[in-house]
Amino acid sequence: MLKLQDIVKHIACRVIILLNIALILVYASVYPDDIIRLPVRLVASQPYISEYDIRTLLPVQSSFDILLQRGKVIRGPRFTIYTVGMSVALAGDMLLRSEYPVTRMQGEILIPLDIALPMITILLEGYSVSLQGNSIMVKKEAVGEQEKPKDIKPVPHVSKDAIGFIVVDAGHGGKDPGAIGKSGIKEKLLTLQIARQVALELQKRLPGVDVVMTRTTDKFLELGERTEIANRLLKKGVNGIFVSIHCNAAVVSKISGFETYYLSQNPSNEEARTTAVLENNVIVFESPEKRKRYSDVDIIEALMLNTQIQKESFMLASAIQKGLDKNITEFKSKGVKKADFFVLRGCLMPSALVEVGYITNPKEKGFLTDTNYQKKLARGITEGIMSFIDTYNKTVLNN
Repeated sequence: MLKLQDIVKHIACRVIILLNIALILVYASVYPDDIIRLPVRLVASQPYISEYDIRTLLPVQSSFDILLQRGKVIRGPRFTIYTVGMSVALAGDMLLRSEYPVTRMQGEILIPLDIALPMITILLEGYSVSLQGNSIMVKKEAVGEQEKPKDIKPVPHVSKDAIGFIVVDAGHGGKDPGAIGKSGIKEKLLTLQIARQVALELQKRLPGVDVVMTRTTDKFLELGERTEIANRLLKKGVNGIFVSIHCNAAVVSKISGFETYYLSQNPSNEEARTTAVLENNVIVFESPEKRKRYSDVDIIEALMLNTQIQKESFMLASAIQKGLDKNITEFKSKGVKKADFFVLRGCLMPSALVEVGYITNPKEKGFLTDTNYQKKLARGITEGIMSFIDTYNKTVLNN
């Protein structure tokens, strides 16, 4: 005969089985087969969506570069790009922002909810995507509910985020000397001295804005690392500015003057193209594995298409050049130009590269090494940045 204890266990097991069946039936009634549920995960009280859930539950493809810590999620012509440690992601032509970064825990990548939700919405045309309780619910729309198919066109993203930081980048450094003047003076030392003066001037005149230098000593930084320093500071509600300081060089020593660039794959002229090639040569010092970041077609095309970032970068370059022209009387302005500088590729904010003068011109080189002249350059660059912020607040932020 069965003991009472065995009978109780048997009944308990049957009850558990019945409860599980009931839960499955309830779940099926709440979440039909045509609905995909992506649960929200809380990490340090912040809501995330697992990248694993996105790529395994949704009709998308994904890849992840372990070296660059950069991932892509793709569906047809649509794509999104994210980087571990950053609070922003590219979705087509849009820049998605969060207050907290993409993170990685025990090998699993977690994407902030306020990035994941619009990311999935952009990727999955023909699906309804919504947040319901503690889950993102994805449902394929019926044929009659879908709009007539149409060509995908980039939608410019207009940032409504205030300028909260400025990154000052001293070009070259360490094993990369940059251009070298006739007397042996190296560009890397002059750019560091001038960048320090710019940072000091900005801190004095813009106390409410964080000023960050990519390097404060003579050390080597890869080009991609410089913009990554800036991008990691971006988050919801906070935009920034990236300014890279350089000295120019030419075969003809009589050439002089200062100019400011913004990013474009279509250089203003052959001189602009040559300047970009000279500055881009730094990648010979970088590891071959990381050089591929400069040929990432998706991210480059997305940024080139982002007319808002290009417009703001042109505004920034123009304001800086005007500030320099106002303060520098010893040499002539060479104007605002555009070129494909690798250091500006991947920068997710208004950015500019300043060529403060020619290290190969004996007279200009003498000025560039003078502390008082460096301070004049710093005042011009700072006044240009301040003018840009004022215009940005009036024309972009307040629109």
